[in-house]
Order: sequence, then C-alpha cells, then structure tokens
Amino acid sequence: MKKYFTKKDYITGLVCSRSLWARYHAPEHLQTSSSMHYAAEAGITVGRLAKKLFAHGIDLEPLSFTENLAKSKEYKNARKTLFEAAFTYQSCYARADVLIPVEDKLWDIVEVKSASNLKDDFLHDLAFQKYCYEGAGLLIRKCFVLYINNEYVRKGTLDLEALLKKEDVTKKVMLKSENIAQKIARMQELITYDTVNDIAPRECMQPSACLAPVLCWGVLEKNNVFELARAGAKARRFYDEGVMRIQDIPDHFPLSAYQEIQMRATKQGREHLNVPELKTFMDPLTYPLYFLDFESFSTAIPLYDGTRPFQHIPFQFSLHIIPAPGAEAEHISFLAKDARDPREAFARALSQAVGTSGSIVVYNETYEKGRLKELKEAFPPYKPVIEPILSRIIDLEFPFRKFHYYHPSQQGRSSIKKVLPTLTKKSYDALAIAQGLDASNEFVRAVHHDTPKEEQETIFSQLEAYCALDTHAMIDLLFALQKKISAHE
Repeated sequence: MKKYFTKKDYITGLVCSRSLWARYHAPEHLQTSSSMHYAAEAGITVGRLAKKLFAHGIDLEPLSFTENLAKSKEYKNARKTLFEAAFTYQSCYARADVLIPVEDKLWDIVEVKSASNLKDDFLHDLAFQKYCYEGAGLLIRKCFVLYINNEYVRKGTLDLEALLKKEDVTKKVMLKSENIAQKIARMQELITYDTVNDIAPRECMQPSACLAPVLCWGVLEKNNVFELARAGAKARRFYDEGVMRIQDIPDHFPLSAYQEIQMRATKQGREHLNVPELKTFMDPLTYPLYFLDFESFSTAIPLYDGTRPFQHIPFQFSLHIIPAPGAEAEHISFLAKDARDPREAFARALSQAVGTSGSIVVYNETYEKGRLKELKEAFPPYKPVIEPILSRIIDLEFPFRKFHYYHPSQQGRSSIKKVLPTLTKKSYDALAIAQGLDASNEFVRAVHHDTPKEEQETIFSQLEAYCALDTHAMIDLLFALQKKISAHE
C-alpha cells in the first residue's frame, strides 16, 4: 500500500470514495483515457515554461523522493524560491509548483495550471498543499493560481507575462480548507476498508462520468438506460427504480420523440427509418459530390504568430470527389509535414480542390464550418473563396442526429464511428490512429518534437489512413441510406 496520502488522493476522495479506495487497492479499475494523458502532458509543458517567470528559482523536480524532502527542508531554511518542493505532515505529502519566500518568514504558494479558467479542483489542490505545508512548519501568506490567458495572441517571441495570468485565490482556498483535517481523516479511514462494497457509491448521474465505473456501477450491458439519448436525470431515475435496460422502460413513461424512437427500435430489435425525412435530406445533394474531413490540433501554448491558446489549427484534410452519378471516387488530400504554420497552405490547397459547384458533405458541420470561418478571418484574401464553400456544406450527421435513421447498435449515438459499422459493417478498429484527439497529438509529436524521420513518416502514413477513412465512410453511409430509401419506395 502507498505510504503517503497525496493531493491526487484528496481530490479523488472529494469526487468519489470508491475511486479513492481503488487507487490503493484496485488501480486497474480506474478509468483512463488518452485525453487524460494529453492533459497531463500539457500541464507538464506549461509548468516548465512557468518556471521562467521566477528568477533564481531552484528546481527540485529531478530529485528522488527522499532527496527532494531533504533539499526542500534545506532550501526552506535558506529562504529560496523553490519549484516542486516536497513536505510531509503526518501521513500527507505535497509538492507545490512554486514556493516563494516573502516577508517575515512567510511563503506564497503558486499552483500552475494549463487551463484557461479557474476550477474548483485547483482550489482544493491548494487547500491540501497549504494544510500539509503549514503542518510541516511553513507559514503560508497567500495562495495563487497561474493559468492560461486565452485572450493572448502570439506576436513573435512568446510573452510569458501576457500568456499566464496570476490570480490571488487565498480567500477561496480558506473556504475550501474548512474541516480539511476531518475530511482527510475520513478518507484515510475509507482506504483501510477490506472491500469496496463497504463504501457507499457516489450519487453519480452517469457511469460515463465515473472514475471507477465497474466498481460503482458493475458491468452495464449494451442499450442500458444511461445510453438513452439526452436522458440526463431521467436515466438515473430509471436506474434507481430498477429499470436497467431501455427495452424495460414502461411504454407509458413520457419520453422525447427521439427517445421514443430509440426505445421502440431497441424493443423491436430493428432499425427505424423515416423515408420522407431522409428523402428531404437527400434531395438538395448535387453533383459533383465532395466528401470533406478536417483534422486540427490545439495547444495551451500558441505555436504561431496570430494564434491564441487552445485555438484549433487545421493541418490536414481528406477529400473524396464523385464527379457524377455512377462515377468512381477520386481522392485528394493535404497534410502539413513540418513545423511551419499550416493554415494558409491548407486554405490554398482546399480552395483549389473543391471547385465552384456541387455539394460538400461533412460529418458534424459545426467543426468544419468553425475552422473555415477562422481561416477566412486569419487570411482575408481567401474570404471570397471560403464563403461559397460554407454555403455548399451539407451535414451528413443530421439524419442520424435527428433519428431519421436509427439502429439499436448505435446505442443512442450518432457519431460516425457508431453509425459506420451499423450500416456498412466497416469500422476504425484496424487503424493505428482511430480517434481525432490521437491524430492531433500524433501530428504535434511528429512535427514539433524531436521525432526521428522514420517515425515521422509512419505517423504521416497513419494520419493519411485515418482521415481518408473518414471521408470514404461518408460515401458508404450516403449510399447505404440511398439504398434503404430505394428499398422502401
């Protein structure tokens, strides 16, 4: 079992007692995701940059656990600004991002975050650190959060003073510190329990938000009530009343129109098809048909002039073109392959590829339209080209989002990764890169890190395969819907 109780334990315990127990006894049941991994990496990047704002600070991060404790105590007595200084109090252990000596033997704590807004978790982080540090004999004057200013626009060399804003949260941390010793003691007691069943589960609304879903919810089968589209608290009500599956929902229970379709299709075990609405969607489609998909990345630290933190930077598109009915699809793609700002080259290549007429089919138009609007603002010469492109876009997700077509295997969702295997039996399973977030981060790793040339080429090939499948999948879905319509006419 772990020796010390950390701020990660404390934050987890505030969210879910069973998840805290799992950190000590069953870590394999804790939920992990690529988004959590990438968020942690972003935090490390921002934390290292933030150190440049504090002159003559001593970095204790590279030291071992025991060396850090010893050096933190030594430099505390020498009154030095410290990065990642570690202190223990009773069985608690904390490391602050920045510890700054101020007047009269007092200290300030600065917590560095790669987010653009202040969150409750940050305050609880600081409350735990303050508790541990004060228990170890330090006198804490103030607590600060240093986080991303999302209004910052890069112009030349990165301006850290403008990029990172420092907020005094001392009073807020004091409020979060109320009864903290009792909370920690209770959490430490829960950790000693023999089984998770001795701990009452948290009243979560959704298993998808749970840190340890198997421990809290058990194994839920497909088409459980939490997969009911846009159900919210309604799903929890079903669950509490013992209704676990969508097919077990009473017929008289009031549901939305979409939920009614989903429930009926699930109970009957067959697809729902609204042929008139599907035909209405199909009628405006005009040849040549362009099937278009973008990939973009966003970073906390803006990499190019004229960009902001977390701004989406398009770096890749795939375009399948069907010139006329019955014609074979042609494929055009763009992928940036170096560290330069890819946006203008992206806009140029796209404007040359999509022609001046014909429908442009995307999946979830909000995303592609958002990137196009950003491009026309960033590069005014392309505005006359981009605006007509925007007017030609048709969203293929629309008939699925509106439940004009629905199959129980979609499990209440309309994403292309759920719909494609339903209608075509194809999937993304065989791809090395199979998620947009992974594509974004692999691109950044390829061109902005010291990635070997051979590995770069592998990543580029995987990105091409992923984006091309997105657009070919749209062709397959559109023709599958057309076939369904024809069969019902």
